[in-house]
Amino acid sequence: MDNRFGTNYEIKVANNFGSIAGRYLGLRRTRVLKAAAVAADSNLSDLIANAEDRGAITAEQANELLAVDLIAVGRSRDNGYDAYVAAEASITLGDQDIVRAAERAEYLAKATGQAALGAAIGESVGSEQVELARQRNVTVMLLPAA
Repeated sequence: MDNRFGTNYEIKVANNFGSIAGRYLGLRRTRVLKAAAVAADSNLSDLIANAEDRGAITAEQANELLAVDLIAVGRSRDNGYDAYVAAEASITLGDQDIVRAAERAEYLAKATGQAALGAAIGESVGSEQVELARQRNVTVMLLPAA
């Protein structure tokens, strides 16, 4: 696949994430903190560095958070608390997208001390990946590329 197409898809995901997070995760007032289309929030970089400094996450986990496709925060409609989201975006979701989303959400929760949700966003997903996502507690979100 053409890398530009993948990057364009990540930009589309970032631009539509508020709507996607509302529909799939029950979040409102969602802010994208890091994505292809958004300059990384300097507070997020500080949060990750501070978490590493205090030993909440390892240097490797901090690097994984810096590599995630999208990080956002929103207010849960269910309980009114903020929840972070670590999301991986790919046109066709594979096992690695699901696993990375789960692991990176875990690191994000450790770094923030708050709830963090794993999400995988794509245009298509196989039934095996849906089952893996269920097992790993990752929400699969479908967004057409076109």
